[in-house]
Amino acid sequence: MISRMFLLSLFLISTALADDAIDGWIANADYDPNIPTYTETLGYAPGETLTGHREMLRYLQTLAAASDRVILRTYGQTYQGRDLVTVAISSPGHIAELDRITNDLQVLADPRRSGDRKRILDGSPVVVYLAYSVHGNEPSTTEAALLMAYHLAAGRSDQTREVLDNTVVVIDPLQNPDGRMRYISYYENTQALPANPDPNAVEHNEVWITGRTNHYLFDMNRDWFPLTQRESQAKVKEVMYWNPQVLVDFHEMGHQSTYYFPPAAEASNVNITARIVSWWEVFGKANARAFDERGWTYFTKEVFDAFYPGYGESWPALNGAVGMTYEQASARGRQIERPDGHVLTLEEAVQHHFVTGVTTAVTAAGNR
Repeated sequence: MISRMFLLSLFLISTALADDAIDGWIANADYDPNIPTYTETLGYAPGETLTGHREMLRYLQTLAAASDRVILRTYGQTYQGRDLVTVAISSPGHIAELDRITNDLQVLADPRRSGDRKRILDGSPVVVYLAYSVHGNEPSTTEAALLMAYHLAAGRSDQTREVLDNTVVVIDPLQNPDGRMRYISYYENTQALPANPDPNAVEHNEVWITGRTNHYLFDMNRDWFPLTQRESQAKVKEVMYWNPQVLVDFHEMGHQSTYYFPPAAEASNVNITARIVSWWEVFGKANARAFDERGWTYFTKEVFDAFYPGYGESWPALNGAVGMTYEQASARGRQIERPDGHVLTLEEAVQHHFVTGVTTAVTAAGNR
């Protein structure tokens, strides 16, 4: 009897550990307790602190070692010598055939190459590319990326299995490591203990040089086609290796706002095809349903356009992918009071980006 109770206790503990990071964030989610969680590995819950580049790599390496769904790739280095990585997550069968899948998609993307296009279209999964933190001082994005990786690596629900069977989700968790580490250094040296929600507090008001830019102070969300920076050059090469059908660039905006996802404002680049615009509607409605179910506020169109071709939304769209920008109001650290009196937390911002990431992958899988 004692041994049975002991085994039951171990089971309950392992189940609790499997759910601690994102318990209740996605309906009917079920996680493999053998896959290490964010909190188990990093020692804190989402939103409790800011994850640095080294800790991020440690967690992704842990996931890749624990799951046959996960492949970690290093695609470049920053000017300060930090690795740029992507993590590809799919069913074990797709992971075993990644070379074939990427080669087939390169054939489709290049009209000069011949190949059995019908076979490729019928037999290839959708590649969904989720890119986070091109601006290093938008902290919720990388945290959401790590939780998205866990959700797909450990998920056992029917919904997650459908995503894995029909897509390869490629996560670039941190496009600007140098900027993020600059921002974390500023925040750790100015934050109040406990964190101060007053928008006038010094922790919410970075001084120049901010974490938005890279080592050479370049805003890399303007660099997708000029390609002046090492990080941008490596990133675009990585995107072209995968040839995604869907690419989302995750951002933060002013704390006074709520959440934005496409359709984009009408001042979009006229070279973006009507077909891409129609897909913005599909993904936008899916995200709207997810937010409506949770009682969260959001907006579309209005502010963000896809006019300039060097954005993380417009460049993919001009190259044939469904390129989209998602913007979350920033807590500018761990918490900040909005004009309406609501205290926006880092955890809340992470949750919103996590839910749109999952919704995007589910929508792509369902429309394969």
